[in-house]
Amino acid sequence: MQIRSKRERNLIVFCGVFVVGILVWNFTSPAGTKASKTTGLPLAEAKKQRSISVRNIARMRQDQDRINREVIHKAWGAGMSADELVPMVVRELQRKAAQSGVHLREIRPLRPRMIAGGAGMGIPLELRFRAPFQPNVIRFLYRSENVGELEGKMVVDKLD
Repeated sequence: MQIRSKRERNLIVFCGVFVVGILVWNFTSPAGTKASKTTGLPLAEAKKQRSISVRNIARMRQDQDRINREVIHKAWGAGMSADELVPMVVRELQRKAAQSGVHLREIRPLRPRMIAGGAGMGIPLELRFRAPFQPNVIRFLYRSENVGELEGKMVVDKLD
C-alpha cells in the first residue's frame, strides 16, 4: 500500500466532491436547460420553413440559369475553341492597329488558360509593334480594351 501525503488526500477529496456536485446538479436541473432534451421545431413550423427553403432554392436556380444565359450571350466567342477564336482576335487586333496607326510586327498566341472561377477561357497573346507612344500606342491600347463588341473582353496585362 502506498502512503499518500496530506496534500494528495485533500486533492482527491476535493475532486470527488466536485464530481459528485456536478452529477447532482446535472440530474436535478430543469429539463428546459439541457440541450440533449430539447426537441426541434413544431411540425407545422418545420413544414413552413421547409416550403420557404424550397421556394428560395427554386428562385436561386432560376436566377442562376438566367445569369448563365446572360454570360454566354455577353461572352465573345462563347463555346468556341482557342483554335477558332485566335484568328478572330488577330483580325480584330489588326483592324484596331490600322485605325490607330500602329504597325504590328508580331502576334504570338500563348497557351490558353481557364479564367478564375470557370467564367471562360483566357487566350494570352504576345504583341510586338512599332509606333510613336503618344498618341498612337495610347489610342491602340484604348481601342483594344474599349471598342465595340469586344468591350471589356480584351485586357492589357503587361506593357514593355
